[in-house]
Amino acid sequence: MDSKSEARSTASKQIESFLQPTRRGDQIQPAQHHPAVPIGDVVWLAECLEEGHSFHDSIKLLRQKQFPDNYDPHPWVTGKTETKSDSLKSLMAIYLFRKKVNDYTAQGVNFKGHLYVPEVDEEGEPQHEREDHNHVLKRIAGCLRMGQFPNVDLTAFVEAMHSPDTGLTYTALTGKRKQSVPDAEKLLSSAVAKWCKENGFPEEGRVAEVIANWHKASDGRGLNEETRRKYNLAMLEFILEDWMPYFKDQEERDYSRLDPNRFAKVFSEIEM
Repeated sequence: MDSKSEARSTASKQIESFLQPTRRGDQIQPAQHHPAVPIGDVVWLAECLEEGHSFHDSIKLLRQKQFPDNYDPHPWVTGKTETKSDSLKSLMAIYLFRKKVNDYTAQGVNFKGHLYVPEVDEEGEPQHEREDHNHVLKRIAGCLRMGQFPNVDLTAFVEAMHSPDTGLTYTALTGKRKQSVPDAEKLLSSAVAKWCKENGFPEEGRVAEVIANWHKASDGRGLNEETRRKYNLAMLEFILEDWMPYFKDQEERDYSRLDPNRFAKVFSEIEM
């Protein structure tokens, strides 16, 4: 569902025509129809323009309207002043993403309620494809070392390294052996999590614990199904805290409300 690529390949003038209100009789219609753009948003945009807002400001307000008031939509390009073209493309990516999720859900593939829906074979059995969790753990550890985790102080891990109770080594901390799974396990271990919690680094301890438990659940040995489920759900919520920070405000989980222009920082270096 790469809605960003589709929006990027669509000319901004054409996107503008999908949103530009025109009056036809007593009705407001877009200059050019697109099935992903709700007519109600075109009417709202017309009202915003009538109030004296510029078209660019109205587009940004309309984009904000797609999300809860306490969430700032992610810009099309991080670190630069947004142009009208940027705002149009980011809004179009949102519309395209939501239409694709709704289309799949209407076909019985519920991406509104699930981030992953397995394919079903000819006998009706779901076919689960598993990524190599050891590879993913190495990439997560790499993101942590690079300081990608929001609200995580790397000082905690430096200090944890000096404790004999954590088993954390300088090599594991600094990532000298990037392809080493044991080093990633030492960095994000239950022992490191325990030390952090007991020494004034509660958030760092929580993060290390969630990831260590997820790694155990992915391996599966020695854990019952309910514990594995608990650990995997904790990891999911940890990801959503950054990727979809308003998810806890939803009465019912709806992944169509994700911001497709935003990527979870904790996994920004992971190729999924």
